[in-house]
Amino acid sequence: MQAGSRFNPVYFVPTKENAVAITFDDGPTPGVTDVLLRTLDEYGAKATFFMVGDQARKHPDIAKMVSAAGHEIGIHSDRHKKGMREWTTEELTADFSAAADAVEQATGARPAIVRTPFGNLCQSIIEACGITSMKYVGWSLSVRDWQGHVGDKTEKLVGMSVPGSIVLFHDGGRVDENNVQRTNSLLTNLLKERKAQFVTASELERKWDDKLVADVCGKRLLGLSSRRSGSAVEAAAFFDPFDVMLGISYVIRCTADGSSSEGSVNIAPMSNVSDWCQTTIVESDWPAKTEVSSALSATAQRTGGIKLNLGCKDHILPGWENTDTPDKAVNGIVPWQWNQKLPHGDGTVELILIQHCTNHCHTEDFESNFAEIKRVLKPGGKVLIKDADDRFYVWRKIGKRRGGGLIVSTTSEPQIVKILEKTGFSGIETDKYKLVDRYGPILNRVERLLDGNSFFIVEGTKPVE
Repeated sequence: MQAGSRFNPVYFVPTKENAVAITFDDGPTPGVTDVLLRTLDEYGAKATFFMVGDQARKHPDIAKMVSAAGHEIGIHSDRHKKGMREWTTEELTADFSAAADAVEQATGARPAIVRTPFGNLCQSIIEACGITSMKYVGWSLSVRDWQGHVGDKTEKLVGMSVPGSIVLFHDGGRVDENNVQRTNSLLTNLLKERKAQFVTASELERKWDDKLVADVCGKRLLGLSSRRSGSAVEAAAFFDPFDVMLGISYVIRCTADGSSSEGSVNIAPMSNVSDWCQTTIVESDWPAKTEVSSALSATAQRTGGIKLNLGCKDHILPGWENTDTPDKAVNGIVPWQWNQKLPHGDGTVELILIQHCTNHCHTEDFESNFAEIKRVLKPGGKVLIKDADDRFYVWRKIGKRRGGGLIVSTTSEPQIVKILEKTGFSGIETDKYKLVDRYGPILNRVERLLDGNSFFIVEGTKPVE
């Protein structure tokens, strides 16, 4: 994938062939990777190993062993740090390159695929994939092999791994020499009981068949998987990655003996890859016919579209629904640090409410921050800024508990209007009474704040191209 090209991840492949991809994260690890390699060899299976750069540097002999056995190698970041969604594009690019360098030095071949820890995904990760020309590979079925009760997972592992599945195992991290047999038992069960061709992730993608992709309410459905779960059916749908990335809600219906029941799934925009393949439990007799009866984008289901509530800690307004990623939300609200990318794709948000954030920003940074807000808004989308111009933020000098601070910025209504116009917003509205009427009293829980000139609400609109 070249820089600037369309980001096109893969996590499930529509294929006529009975093929499944097995993948491993977090290695290579002595006493773990070599055990799993022997099992794969016993069954003649090929797999994909997403290696941590630091692990490849520590254990180049094992990395070379994986490559020599004919398995595919991708990267899984350089040091497996948490919070990569918060990293800049430059930081991620450097990390991906360092991990690829480590694998190339150990094996002689440079990896072309990447999977971030925890399935993290955001705009900066997308950009880093483009810069490093790496394909992003997710998964459709997580084994959760670091947890106990292997026997309880076997049925789900076999039942949910349909043709085109990408299955996630681990050969490092929480899987070590002490519990590798748990992972190995699950792997053996899959290889023995699931009669399929086990191939690398890249080979599986080459089996992609567009003729199998179905249109469901304008969304591209790649496939379904389901299994019996007690007296019910556990089912998952796999949509085109772009539909999943930008948020999607859908209904799965199971029918049997003339009756039917259904369950719904909602996936937030720019959620982690681990959230893309959610399952739903549908009460239905078995065997049952499973189908997706409807698919709506997250914005189509909600009045006003995706409402993104950006605030600072307890200065947020409750009552605004957020569809941002759950791992960042605090009580349904998402604080935002200025000078960071928002975890949304271009043109995916209908309405953004900002409160008090602007008082935590250097005035010279306003333009770039409002440009970032404009990026994620849909054409015609709105941004609301609720603030007060008599507030200030103080940086205190190191070692001083009180005083000695520096007033970084204050915010005024004219200043906000000026920067919105400069950033390309139109239809600027500053009548706070009108805006409260338009958006509801939630914008003004303490009505007296409308009086006086310290409190203001400003609305801007992203022009329709």
